[in-house]
Amino acid sequence: MELSQLPLVLLLISNIHSGQTEDFLKPTLTVWPQSSLFTGDSVTLRCEVNQSRDGWEFLWSKNSNTESTEAANKTIDSVKVSDGGEYRCRAQRRGFYTNYSESVTVTIYGKPKAKVSIKPDQHVFRGETVTLRCDIDGEGVTSWKYSWYKDGSDSVFSELQEHTFSSVTESDAGKYSCYGAERGGSRTSNISDEVTLTVSDEAKTLLSVSPQKWLTEGDPVTLICEVKGSSTGWTFSWYTLTASSDSSSHYQLLSDSSRGAGGNYTVSSAAPNHTGVYVCRAKREKPVYNTWYSNKQLLWVTGVSPPVSLIISPSRTQHFTSVSLSLSCEDQSNSDRWRVRRYTDNEQLEDCSSSLRGSQTGSKCTISSTITSDTGVYWCQSESGENYHPVNITIHFDVILESPVHPVTEGDSLTLRCLYKHSPNLRAGFYKDGSLIQSQTTEMIISTVSKSHEGFYYCKHPEREESPKSWISVTERPKAKVSIKPDQHVFRGETVTLRCDIDGEGVTSWKYSWYKDGSDSVFSELQEQTFSSVTESDAGKYSCYGAERGGSRTSHISDAVTLTVSDQAKTVLSVSPQKWLTEGDPVTLICEVKGSSTGWTFSWYTLTASSDSSNHYQLLSDSSRGAGGNYTVSSAALNHTGVYVCRAERGKPAYNTTYSNTQPLWVTGVSPPVSLIISPNRTQHFISVSLSLSCEDQSNSDRWRVRRYTDKKQLEDCSSSRWGSQTGSKCTINSTKVW
Repeated sequence: MELSQLPLVLLLISNIHSGQTEDFLKPTLTVWPQSSLFTGDSVTLRCEVNQSRDGWEFLWSKNSNTESTEAANKTIDSVKVSDGGEYRCRAQRRGFYTNYSESVTVTIYGKPKAKVSIKPDQHVFRGETVTLRCDIDGEGVTSWKYSWYKDGSDSVFSELQEHTFSSVTESDAGKYSCYGAERGGSRTSNISDEVTLTVSDEAKTLLSVSPQKWLTEGDPVTLICEVKGSSTGWTFSWYTLTASSDSSSHYQLLSDSSRGAGGNYTVSSAAPNHTGVYVCRAKREKPVYNTWYSNKQLLWVTGVSPPVSLIISPSRTQHFTSVSLSLSCEDQSNSDRWRVRRYTDNEQLEDCSSSLRGSQTGSKCTISSTITSDTGVYWCQSESGENYHPVNITIHFDVILESPVHPVTEGDSLTLRCLYKHSPNLRAGFYKDGSLIQSQTTEMIISTVSKSHEGFYYCKHPEREESPKSWISVTERPKAKVSIKPDQHVFRGETVTLRCDIDGEGVTSWKYSWYKDGSDSVFSELQEQTFSSVTESDAGKYSCYGAERGGSRTSHISDAVTLTVSDQAKTVLSVSPQKWLTEGDPVTLICEVKGSSTGWTFSWYTLTASSDSSNHYQLLSDSSRGAGGNYTVSSAALNHTGVYVCRAERGKPAYNTTYSNTQPLWVTGVSPPVSLIISPNRTQHFISVSLSLSCEDQSNSDRWRVRRYTDKKQLEDCSSSRWGSQTGSKCTINSTKVW
C-alpha cells in the first residue's frame, strides 16, 4: 500500500521544483528614448524576460501602486508631469510569476520655452554691434542645438546661441525667434516669442534744460541728455561750445563730465562762469558706438555781484537794423582784460568783432551797422575764459520796445516806450504776457515796481505791426549785511574790522554808508572799516547801507550788529574728569576764553618755576595738538605730573591773552620707582613742628629731590623755604607754617 503512493509524491515534488524556476526569473526593464523627458514627449517602457516570449503576460506597477496587465511595451505618446514616477514590471504565465524588475524612474519636466535677448537694446542704430542670444532653461539638458528664425520664416539662418551683427544695417531689422533641440537626445524646447529688432538711422541726442536756461547766481539747474527713441545702456559726456561758424563747431569736454554719465548733469548752485553753450553726446559698447553731438543749449547765469558789467549803448535790449551799437565790458579798474562774446540765433559762437561790421578796441566792441542776424546773447569773457553778465539783444526792422538792459529792483520805477524807426513818439498798445495792459500811449510807466510786474512785454501798433518780446526781470531790493571780525565780542587792543556786504544783482560798485547807535551821521564810506586797536569807546551798534555808484539803485539798511569791547581777555583752564589720576587714566585739559569763543588758537605750557614776583613756563613740545582748546592725554604717565597753563591768540596782527590759571595734574604710578616717606607718618601736621620728607628707592640713592606746589601756587624745591633744608634725598622743615 505504501509503495503505490510513491509516484504521486514524486510528481508533486517535480511540479513544485518547476514553479520555483519561473519565480526566480527577473525581467529587464528599459526606457526609450530616455528616462528624463519634457511634457509632450513620447516614451516607451519595455519589459523583457530572458526566456521564450510565448505565453507571458506583463504586469506594470508605478510608485508601488496596484498592478495593471499590459503588453511588454508600455508607450505613453504625450507625457504629462503626472506620468513621472518609479516604474517596475514582472511577468506571469500559467499561474507562475517572475520577480519584479529593477525600478526605472521616469522624470517629466515642463517643456522649456526659448527666450531671445538683444544687446545692447532692441532699438539700435546703423553701425552698432548687435548680439542676439537664445537662452533655454531646460532642466537636465547639458547641451542645446539652436535654430534662429527671422520674420516667421521656416529657414534657419543661424545655429549659434549668440548671433552677432558686427555692423548692423536696416536690412537686419525684423522679428527674431529661436528654438532648441537637445544634442544627442530627443528633447526640444518650445519656440521663443518673437522679439523685434529695430534699426534706425544715426542716433540723435536731445539736450534740454530744467527748470530754465536764464538763471540767477545760486539757482539749481539740470541739463538732460537723451537718445531719441532709445534709453538702454548709454553713457553720456558733456561739452561746452568754444567756437562755431557756418562750417564747423569746436567743443571742450567738461572737466567733471563723468558726474553726468547717467544722462543728467546737475549744477546745484549756478555760478556766473557756468554761463555758456552746452552740448552732449552718448556712447554705448562694446565696441564703442558714439552718437553725434546734441543740439546746443544755452545757460545764462546773472551774477549777484558780477566783477564786470556789459554796458550797451543805446541802453536798451532791442535795436533797429542799420544802426550803430556799442557794447563795453567795464569793471572797477577799467581794465582791458575783457572781450565781448556772443551766441547768435543762427547758433554761431564768436567774438562780437567777428562780424564784418564789428570791431573790438580794448574791452569795447562796436557793430557799425546792425542786421537781424546780430540777434543773440552777448556777454563779457575774461582772459581766463570766465563768462559774466549775459544780455539778450534783439535786432528788428521797424518797431521795437525800449526797456532796461538790467533787472529792475523792487520799488524802482519802470518806463517802457514803443519806438518806430521812422517816427518818434509812436502811440501803441502795451502788452504783458499776451494781455493788453495799456492802449494808445507813447510810453508806459510803472511808478513802483513789484515782483508781480515781472514778465514778457511788447508793444503793438495797429498799422506798424508789433515789437519783439522783452523779458523784464524784477529783483528784490538787496539788504546790506554787517559782519565783524574776529568776533562781535572783542577785547581792548584787538584789531577789529567791520564789513558791509550787499548782494545786489547787476550792481558792480556800491557807495557805502556806516552808522553807529542809530545816528544819522555817516562815520565811514568804506566797505571795510578797521579799528587797529579797539577801545571801550568803539563799542556800540553798527549798521550800513549802499547806493549804486553812477546809478539810482539803493539797498535796504542792514540790521544793527552789536560790537562789545571788554577789558583784557582772560583764559580759564579746567580739567576733566579730575586732576588726581592713576597711571593709564585718560585726562583732558580744557582752555576757554571767558566770554568769547570765536577765532582763538590755544597754546599749552608747564610751569617750571614760580615765586611771588614771577612765573616761568615751558611750551609743550606737542602743544599744537591742543590748538582747538582741548589738550587730551589718552593714557596718563608719571611724567605727566606737573602744573599746566594755557593761553590763546587770534587775529592779524596777533592778539594774545594772558596766561590762564594754573592747573596741577597728579599721576600716581602703579609701581613707582621711588616712595615719598613722611615723618611723622601722616598727611596733616601741626604748625611750628619739625617735618621730614624723604625720597627712598631700592638703592637708597641720593638722585632725588623733594619739590612742592603750595596753596599760594608757588612751584619750588622743598628746601626753598627759610625753614627747609635738603640733605641728599631728604628734606627737613624745621618749623611748619600754614602757608
